[in-house]
Amino acid sequence: MGTGDFFHRCQPKAANIDGVAVRQYAEIPTLIRYANMQHLEPDSTSSTSETSIATLERNAYQWMTRMSPLVLDTLPSTKTAAKRHLADLQQQLQTGRTLQQAIAGMGLNPSITTSIDEAIRHLPDMIQDAEAHITYLETGAANAEDAAEQLREKLARRAAQSEVNDIIGKGFEQSIQATTRQRNIPAAIGTGLFGLAWTSFTTVHAFFMISGMMQAFGWAAMFLLLFYSLFWAVGLGMLATSAASFGTETIDVYDGTLTSTFNLFGFKRVKKIAIDTSYRAKVVKSTWGPMVQQSNRRAAPQWCIEVRDTAGTKHQISKGGDKDILEEVARQLSGT
Repeated sequence: MGTGDFFHRCQPKAANIDGVAVRQYAEIPTLIRYANMQHLEPDSTSSTSETSIATLERNAYQWMTRMSPLVLDTLPSTKTAAKRHLADLQQQLQTGRTLQQAIAGMGLNPSITTSIDEAIRHLPDMIQDAEAHITYLETGAANAEDAAEQLREKLARRAAQSEVNDIIGKGFEQSIQATTRQRNIPAAIGTGLFGLAWTSFTTVHAFFMISGMMQAFGWAAMFLLLFYSLFWAVGLGMLATSAASFGTETIDVYDGTLTSTFNLFGFKRVKKIAIDTSYRAKVVKSTWGPMVQQSNRRAAPQWCIEVRDTAGTKHQISKGGDKDILEEVARQLSGT
């Protein structure tokens, strides 16, 4: 096998298992365990100057021969095989670094040293992917194929970005993380009590009213439920707002994808938006939800951040958050 073919097989491809970054590598029918992989330690009885170039070249070719089957397109499907593959990668990295030190400055064929250097550069990422794959096998996940396809595209962009960063010395994609809404316990209690009283009163009133009207109009009095449903909707809306006030919301923006996570005592609701970076994010009044009652007895609107996705649809996120925090996050999203 030529060194050029080996270098090509070492290039990372992308995969995703339940949102976990995993690179794919050349597939083989079975996972071969390399029991003969040994540390390449210099002979204590001879000095470096006595080591022949032919011996070093033979060691280098043997190392590359062991490396080639470890570059997989599809990682092992069982936990035992995955752990064995991880151990082989770690052993290969250790022996590779020892070999790299031994051949440094010895005048070997440049194609050999280049291939070994490139392989050793990729091995830490391969080990990280193998560890992530073992975690996936232990925890399990669904819809991995769709996530893998998205991850391939992101890793391709990330690889291109890394090459550019090496040249210009800076990154142009920054991650944004912020907590846009904190728990508001006073508002939750106040709104919850009022909503409970409203709903309870409406229910009792409807019971006696419909019962009395049924004596005169019979079952036709049940149509009054349509009238009372308006009041129940208001009461249930206030109870829902009260429950939401006990939750927190965070946003995470990376590589053009905004992830909004609402957390209510362990229950999480995640929303992902491929945002249009040309659209200027702004803080607006929420178009849905009741007004928030403040201490001065006047109702104040709920504020939120408005963004637009790549399809042109506008989204409102972090409803009910602090306006100052929302404005700062909107400014970062707009890049100003």
